[in-house]
Amino acid sequence: MVTYHPHTLVTFGGKLNTGVADEEIWQCGIRVMKPGAAGPLDDHDAWLTFAAPKIATWFTAAAPAAFPNSAALTWLKANPIGADGTYSDPVTHLHDYSTPQMGTVIGSGQIPDVLCIALSWQTAKAIRRHQYATHGRIYPPNYVGPASGNGMRTATGVSAAWATKGHDLLTAMSGTDNPCVPIVASGHAGEYSPITGVRVGDVYDMQRKRKSALNEVYSAVAFSTA
Repeated sequence: MVTYHPHTLVTFGGKLNTGVADEEIWQCGIRVMKPGAAGPLDDHDAWLTFAAPKIATWFTAAAPAAFPNSAALTWLKANPIGADGTYSDPVTHLHDYSTPQMGTVIGSGQIPDVLCIALSWQTAKAIRRHQYATHGRIYPPNYVGPASGNGMRTATGVSAAWATKGHDLLTAMSGTDNPCVPIVASGHAGEYSPITGVRVGDVYDMQRKRKSALNEVYSAVAFSTA
């Protein structure tokens, strides 16, 4: 049986690559709760009003860790999650950006948009068997080079820059004006852990779910032994 500690699920996303005809979409989610482990946020619409401009600023910030200018942030949601892991409020709390928020890195040097650098959340719990709510991650649309030698490994300094970028996201979400605590939550038995750090590896991740809109065009060559 799924059992969560009641909390708020924050999700945000938009268009993955506006520079192509077959646009894909992207989405990331982070769970938060009120300070003191008190459950979901009191006023989700007020939190959206507080957080929307901060997350837009985070998304559109320039180097050293910046999103490609073909990726767009178009919406932000914050909705309460009950003990059964589903929305506990029939109203969807949503902020639509009137103008898409675009990344700043110009197209040259980008890598395929199904690749990204994952941002991993650390907690005070050790990662081991039968330990829950120990870590989490998101897959932002940061399909931006450079790669090392055109391989799957990032260039020097890229992972460190994105670790700071992840820290900046958590800071934008949990400011003192409308505080919340970013967490990792498990549906095992209500376990949760506050996020205590960000870790980023230097190998690109593949997100196959971001390859659903493309209609493949085939080339064919006839063959015969006659």
